[in-house]
Amino acid sequence: MKTISHGIVVFILAGLGTGDLHAQELSFCSMFGVSKNDIVERVKAVKSGRVSAGPKIPLYTKPDDACKTNDLCINPATFPLNAGYEGVEIGRNQSWVCVAVPGKRPLDVWLGWLPEQRWQQTELKHDLKDWTGIWQNTNAKLKISLSETQQLSATGHALWIGGVMGTSHFGDFDITGVPEDGVLVTSSSEPEYACHIALRLVGAFIVATENRNCGGMNVTFEGVYRYRHGLQQ
Repeated sequence: MKTISHGIVVFILAGLGTGDLHAQELSFCSMFGVSKNDIVERVKAVKSGRVSAGPKIPLYTKPDDACKTNDLCINPATFPLNAGYEGVEIGRNQSWVCVAVPGKRPLDVWLGWLPEQRWQQTELKHDLKDWTGIWQNTNAKLKISLSETQQLSATGHALWIGGVMGTSHFGDFDITGVPEDGVLVTSSSEPEYACHIALRLVGAFIVATENRNCGGMNVTFEGVYRYRHGLQQ
C-alpha cells in the first residue's frame, strides 16, 4: 500500500452554534479530540444507526438531561428528526449519544446529542463499489475509485482562503489499497511524522480519522463526508 501526502491546509473552525456542523467541528464528540492515538480503532468506533421509534426529536448541543425540558439546548439551525432518520454514532457520554446526520443541503452534516433511548445502532454491509465516487464536506473533497484488481484509490484535497491578505493554503493525500476489516488506511511503513489517515464507509458517510500530520496548524481531514450524487470523478 502506498501513500503520498503533502501541502498545508488551514481551516477556520466555525462555532458550534451554527447549524452546519462540519468535519472539523466534531471535537466535542468523544471520538474526536480524545487521547487515543490509534486512528484505525477510532474510525472503527463509529457505528451506523437511526433515530428510534417515537415523536420527532431535536439535536441537542450538549449531553445534559436538563436539555430534555430546555429549548435553549436545541440547535436552532437544525430541524427535529423523524423516527428512522439515519446517521452515524460518533461517541457517547453517559446516557447520551453524539450523532452525525445528513442536513438539508448537499454538504450539510448536522451534529448533536440524543438521549440513548432515541437511538438504535444498525449493521450495514457494503461492497467495494459502494465506496466509489466523490465525497465532500465544506472543507475537503475525497475521490474514490475501484481498479480492475479490486483496489481502492482514494485522494483527498482541501482548500482554505483567508487571513488579512487572502492567503490560500492547500492540502492533499493519496491512498491505494484494499480495506482491512472495513478500513482503508495508509501504510504503517511510512514514517511516524508522515500523514497517516484511515477511511471507513459507515452508513451513508465516509468517516476519516488521522494523526494530525496531514496539514498545518489546526488542520485535519478528520470527520464525515457526504456522497455527492451526480458528480463525475
